[in-house]
Amino acid sequence: MQRSQRVTLADIAARSGVSTATASMILSERPDVSFSRETVLKVREAAEALGYRGIRRHRPSHLMAEKSVAILCPNVVNPYYATLVQSVQDAAARHDYDTMVFPTYRDAAVEARLLRTLSAASIGGIVFCAMPLCPAQAELANRETPVVVIGDRDASLNLDTVELNNYNAGVLVARYLIGLGHRSVACIATPLNKDNSARLRRLEGLRDVFREACPEGRFLVRTCTITPEQERGDLNIEHRTGYTLARRCMAERDITAFVAVNDMVAYGVLDAILESGARVPEDYSLCGFDNIYPSHFSRVGLTTVEHHIAEKGRSALEMLHNRITSGPGCSITRVEVMPELVVRSSTGPAPVQRQAGGPLGRPQDEDEGR
Repeated sequence: MQRSQRVTLADIAARSGVSTATASMILSERPDVSFSRETVLKVREAAEALGYRGIRRHRPSHLMAEKSVAILCPNVVNPYYATLVQSVQDAAARHDYDTMVFPTYRDAAVEARLLRTLSAASIGGIVFCAMPLCPAQAELANRETPVVVIGDRDASLNLDTVELNNYNAGVLVARYLIGLGHRSVACIATPLNKDNSARLRRLEGLRDVFREACPEGRFLVRTCTITPEQERGDLNIEHRTGYTLARRCMAERDITAFVAVNDMVAYGVLDAILESGARVPEDYSLCGFDNIYPSHFSRVGLTTVEHHIAEKGRSALEMLHNRITSGPGCSITRVEVMPELVVRSSTGPAPVQRQAGGPLGRPQDEDEGR
């Protein structure tokens, strides 16, 4: 057919063997529906052949080549994710893959839209730098495009996964602090909900050890609410959360140690302690999780849990490459990375005058909004 402005959706539908409604939804990229990769390509090729003028903006660009890998991460501000992304990119370069980075800001709608777009494109694979917020859709995308997840242990997730046992990470910190004589500890956390399984698992490990090994002690949990809009717009949100919640906790006279849900939150806790005139670790001990690079700095010296960030990123890309080159039909692969406690100068023995202070009884969880 000669190229013409009079080409209709009915023409495209007839040529591709789908309904007019299906052709319309595919060519308009409706965000609330999804189709198989084969159907999407069939409709787009028909529109291209018939000279449909609207197809040009839907044609996959050179960036969407099969030697490209998409990296989805909550944000690129936290050095944990920046390091993870760079390690994936480093490994990808060794196999001649180009990479594209897409922050989701922990927004399920953003993640779902990206999965639809990437699944319909001629892309090599997808790496999640955190547990998917839309696991069912991620598994559906995996049927057409290989998907690998870097996250916490989750037997229900039918995707290749590089796992770190965050429960054990919490156990390591709790045992260490109890060994130093701390009996009244505050955990400072960004949101604790089903979409943040790594944080929940760390908390479970901490809490279980305190309940078993220190039933006479006190274990507080202070958390907050952070919206996707705040995650996107406030580059200092994790530090500010640690600072604000720690200031409130310091009114509890018997608290001798803080555990932050990650190192970025721990830096906020550290600033709150030092600005109050208190000392670390003489007055308060402080632990984090992740072991991001600023935690090594001598003026920070943060005791934290090594998550082997670069190793996880490289392993995920190698796993993805194997999946791409092997084709469909391979069994699900899971690689577990073991957490390790890294002791630095931010922790020490509990102050003698406060070791036995405060109310006794079962550990307490106290959630508090910002």
